[in-house]
Amino acid sequence: MKSARKHLSALLCFVMAFMTMLQIIPAQVARAANQTITMDKPTYIQGQPITLSYTGASKKDWIGLYMKGAVPQSSNPSLVWSYTSSSGQPDGKLTFTKNLPPGEYEALYMEDDGYNIFQRAPFSIISLEAPKSMTISDTASDPNQISGEVTIQNPADMSNILNYLLYWGNDVGKLPGHPAIATIPLTVTGATYQPATYTFPVDTPIPKGATKLIAYSNSIAGSSSASAEAAIPGLTTEEPAVSFEVISDMHITSDSDHYHNKNFENALKDIIQMDPKSDGLMTVGDNTNNGDEAEYQELKRIFDQYKSKLPPTYFVQGNHDVRWGDWSQYSERFTKYTNMKSNYYDFWIKGYHFIFLGTEKGLKDYSYLSDTQLKWLDAKLSENESKDKPTFIFLHQPLKNTVSGANESYIPTNNWYGVRQDKELKLILAKHPQSIMFSGHTHWELGAKDTMYNAKYATLFNTASTAYLWTDSNAYKDGSQGYFVKVYDDKVVVKGRDFANNSWIENAQFEVKLSAQIPVVDPATDPDLTLGNPTIKTVKSSYAPAEPVQVAYTGSVLEDWIGIFPAGTKLGKNVKAIAQQKTNSVQQPDGTMTFSGLNLAPGKYDAVYVGEAEYRSDNDNLELGRVTFEVASAPPVDNHPFVVTSAALATNTSMVDATVTVKPTTSQNTAVVVFQLMKGNTPVSIASYQAPVPAEGGSFNAKFNVNRNSGYHVRVLIVSDFSADLTNVGTLLAEPVTLQ
Repeated sequence: MKSARKHLSALLCFVMAFMTMLQIIPAQVARAANQTITMDKPTYIQGQPITLSYTGASKKDWIGLYMKGAVPQSSNPSLVWSYTSSSGQPDGKLTFTKNLPPGEYEALYMEDDGYNIFQRAPFSIISLEAPKSMTISDTASDPNQISGEVTIQNPADMSNILNYLLYWGNDVGKLPGHPAIATIPLTVTGATYQPATYTFPVDTPIPKGATKLIAYSNSIAGSSSASAEAAIPGLTTEEPAVSFEVISDMHITSDSDHYHNKNFENALKDIIQMDPKSDGLMTVGDNTNNGDEAEYQELKRIFDQYKSKLPPTYFVQGNHDVRWGDWSQYSERFTKYTNMKSNYYDFWIKGYHFIFLGTEKGLKDYSYLSDTQLKWLDAKLSENESKDKPTFIFLHQPLKNTVSGANESYIPTNNWYGVRQDKELKLILAKHPQSIMFSGHTHWELGAKDTMYNAKYATLFNTASTAYLWTDSNAYKDGSQGYFVKVYDDKVVVKGRDFANNSWIENAQFEVKLSAQIPVVDPATDPDLTLGNPTIKTVKSSYAPAEPVQVAYTGSVLEDWIGIFPAGTKLGKNVKAIAQQKTNSVQQPDGTMTFSGLNLAPGKYDAVYVGEAEYRSDNDNLELGRVTFEVASAPPVDNHPFVVTSAALATNTSMVDATVTVKPTTSQNTAVVVFQLMKGNTPVSIASYQAPVPAEGGSFNAKFNVNRNSGYHVRVLIVSDFSADLTNVGTLLAEPVTLQ
């Protein structure tokens, strides 16, 4: 029994110790059992978005991508990371768009801003080259049929290619509604890859609309983004009337090795190779990162290398080209290095009209289009206008609630629209719906929601960027993109191009039919006409020294502010406002601002509307408007117990007929009202009344039987006592009044 009790005692001690451990240790482990992370697939092609799901997140839990087996710590940071709270808690999804090289990786799910690992999720990234080229040997006699062999030349790197996928295609990519024609296996002789082949059955019908064949490489992670193409023999293909390219947001730096600069060079090389007969290269602003001389010199250096092979190139200014500096200097620099003669201009190519719009103030983010420029645009759009023929417009910033990155109805932070005269420009476009406008600024990747917008006004395109991209998840993405545009008699084909991978962007291929059917806008009910031309006015033109000054404004955004200055003040670095307020602290875009407690000295002042300045006033072009108002001298204080509130002589009678209204200003309510008829300085007659004066005021009248046109006037006194000979008039109870 002693031995049994000893074993029982030991067992009880172990159980109690174990229960204690459960209370102390497993809190973290128990919680960790609810934290899971799952990759959406085990393998990704380089450049594909990496998406994963997680559960059980709280606080500042986060997920980072690391090379396989990495030990996370501050000295070994992640390749890319995000808080789970950025995508919803406790459960959600995260997408990483950083272009990681091929290799083995892990997604690490970690606790509350620290390095305690909940779970690791392995995944791999592979490279996948597109087919090098493709040829077709067609033996069919009927031009609507195809027979014979397709030959696909292999790329230099065959790793990860399982087979090829063959599709019907047209000018904008895969033919809609048609699956793959065939999965073509690789051909291997010994250890050598031979060209892959596919033979069409005899007299295979060619689907309506097909003009080419397209082949993609296929892998365990999906198919390549790039492809090889070959025109179907025997088909008559229409040549475009005009072809041109559109790029934006190059953000050239002074460093020739910077990836912005390298991306831009790659884009130019691709354009030269893909469209040697191009009629023009249209850039849509942010040519440089800061508008510096050294950056423009680098822009010129790059262009000079390829100028002989490039088509004529046209530029507009973006906000990065003009902001935070001397406007005149920036404008001169722009024209010097781009050879553009103005910040807005137009020209014709083969009968098609091209119009370039440009900002006229050096604002931080927005473009400012003067009334002169807008009237010019309206007139130019009417020039040789045809409803079935497009006019092409280029402006750096997009319009509010239109293309990608500029639509707040999807995400409130999608506020990268940027035209101060948004309403005015929309209404002009609505008069010319055949217009096609390209804008940049947002960097939103092609293929995102509303890459093309034609719900109202005109057909609008977001142009992305050659420097770097942004996504619908509001996240940075490596990449370089732009457009190839071909204009036909009945349509305009706009093809998104991935310059980084020299491939077409499959979900960014568009065909604009002519004439475009754009819904008519009713300005009275359109909810997207809220941002108009900035204006400023004071509620009154004159104020008393201690009176609050009220300023009404329209069209405000971001860090706009209004300041009170002495009249005629020129803005500058060392010039301080008497008072200033941000419009976003009151109301945007339209509102009324009140300046209280100023106690301004009598004189003239300016209320100045400063745009997107972040409390800077060193650039005169930040001024959006000013209005002058006056502070008048204060009237003398009247301490009398009565006041004459009105006084008049009747004009409907020949006699002198005088009436005054008297009102008490204190509790005193008895006075003598004296009317004294005067001719020159000589008293002629007197009439007087002694009576209570009601609190709301009382009227008193005197008639003198003399001709009112004979030079008479009446002097009115309000006094405490009165004698007919005026030897005693007591105390004046109000300021005397003279009626002429």
